[in-house]
Amino acid sequence: MSSVNLDTVNLNYANLSGAYLIYAHLNGAHLRGAHLNGARLNGAHVGGADLSGAHLNYADLSGAYLIGARLNHADLSHANLSGAYLIDADLLGARVTQAQLANARSIQGTIMPNGSIHP
Repeated sequence: MSSVNLDTVNLNYANLSGAYLIYAHLNGAHLRGAHLNGARLNGAHVGGADLSGAHLNYADLSGAYLIGARLNHADLSHANLSGAYLIDADLLGARVTQAQLANARSIQGTIMPNGSIHP
């Protein structure tokens, strides 16, 4: 799927591993605990989506718009965040490295894994 509109869809705990969702619209989507391992979400619009506890290992989120997304306790191990917009996102308890976050376009106002808020 590419450029598909899945705004506000409920995909909690769905297995979308390896899904091709480039430029997809998932604003406000419910993806709590979803398996998105290796998914391609380049340039996807995922603003305000609930990805709490989601499995995003090796997912490609380059250039994705994750503004206001809830990624608390998500596993972003080895995910590509190059050029991603994580403005006001919630990463509390998420598995993500500082090196990954350094590649994001913006993490302004984001709740970091340790609970601090990035300026």
